[in-house]
Amino acid sequence: MDGMTATRTIRQYEQEYNIPRCCIIALTGLASASAKLEAWNSGIDHFMTKPVNFKALEKFLKKEDARRDDAADATQGSNTTSSGS
Repeated sequence: MDGMTATRTIRQYEQEYNIPRCCIIALTGLASASAKLEAWNSGIDHFMTKPVNFKALEKFLKKEDARRDDAADATQGSNTTSSGS
């Protein structure tokens, strides 16, 4: 199974079981516009070509981690607000 097929399968699983979307990063040697389009259409969140720029990857992962923390805080805040009445 290639990465695009795996991504589509993961996205389908997330929808079927109503679970939060995970972050999928495509790390590939393919830099063509058609490869990028196929990746975006399959549901990836970020596209990077090899050789990997590890500083850029680290920056993206930190940003993603902060975004998830913010989303979790917002969810917890709305849960405590609605149940605290």
